[in-house]
Amino acid sequence: MARRAEVTAPARAAAPTALPDLTVGTVEVEDEFEIRRPVGEVFDFVSDHEHQPAWTLGVKRVKRTSPGPVGVGTTYRVVGKMLGRRVESTYEVTAYEPDRCFSGRMTSPQLSFEETFHFEEGDGGGTVVRLRAHAQPGGTLRLLGPLLGPAMQRQVRADHRRLRSVLERSPGARARTGPSTGPSTEEHEPAEPGPEEDGGEGDAGE
Repeated sequence: MARRAEVTAPARAAAPTALPDLTVGTVEVEDEFEIRRPVGEVFDFVSDHEHQPAWTLGVKRVKRTSPGPVGVGTTYRVVGKMLGRRVESTYEVTAYEPDRCFSGRMTSPQLSFEETFHFEEGDGGGTVVRLRAHAQPGGTLRLLGPLLGPAMQRQVRADHRRLRSVLERSPGARARTGPSTGPSTEEHEPAEPGPEEDGGEGDAGE
């Protein structure tokens, strides 16, 4: 009697190893610093985003787009550069307590974030400023992976050094500026940086 041939099932191919996900999700940024100027002056300057080109790297022009005094619902159009490209975004104030704190939300295809600034009187009449923000990168920024968080933290700290320099160098001019009360007729562009300002962090964000 002929023996029955045995059939061996082909070996199952090993499942491919999953590649690590190097994209980045939400980025948390925090900072605390002190400016040797009164709380009211610092709050008015920082809470009005038309002053941003003077101290925020990558922000080229800002235009107020809503009527009335700065407060909840105030909106801005922001033009900047990110990774060498022109970027347009919108910013809206979402919470506002004069001389104490404000929050806002920026939206653009490349980067969206929400931030809260707190202000309180420090020793000697200065102002302690605290920032807490979380950002959601989009597009090519997600590909920067774990490099994005540290880069944003460095840039924020450099921006705050410039802010301190701007307010402490010419406090009289800044105090006379005061908060704006309506939409702008022109876009505000950055002033010439002082020799002590640190502008070498790159443009990881707006």
